[in-house]
Amino acid sequence: MTFSVWHIVGACTIVSIVVAVLATLRTRHKDIKKVAYMMDALEDGELNFRFQEKNKFNRTLNRIRTIFEKQRQAHEQDSWTKLIRVLTHEIMNTVSPIASLSDAMAKSVDESGHSELDIKAGLETISDSSKTGNSRVWRSPSARRWICGS
Repeated sequence: MTFSVWHIVGACTIVSIVVAVLATLRTRHKDIKKVAYMMDALEDGELNFRFQEKNKFNRTLNRIRTIFEKQRQAHEQDSWTKLIRVLTHEIMNTVSPIASLSDAMAKSVDESGHSELDIKAGLETISDSSKTGNSRVWRSPSARRWICGS
């Protein structure tokens, strides 16, 4: 049995095709594992993975991770801004009456030290306001929602 050049070329072509198909299947299997790993990490809220930038697929996966990371950072910044806004509002709710009452009490005292307002009642109100202000901040539904994450 003699083999012609065409038989050898045909056999080499078939072997080359089989090797290419096997290499493609191996690469595809690795890529599927990478995507599964990335999806598990994203579902767990973790962005601590990074693939080597040796091919376009890995660069694409890293780019997706970067997009998720930027979105998370924007959401976190928004959450901090909302919390600061709520806390500022609650603090101002506490401070405003204290400032107003202390101003009124100070203006009501004449040169001889007499006042037309009841200073003791005013000071008790200021004391009560400062005590309840502290607990009011933490009872605030917005603050609780942010702190508890619900």
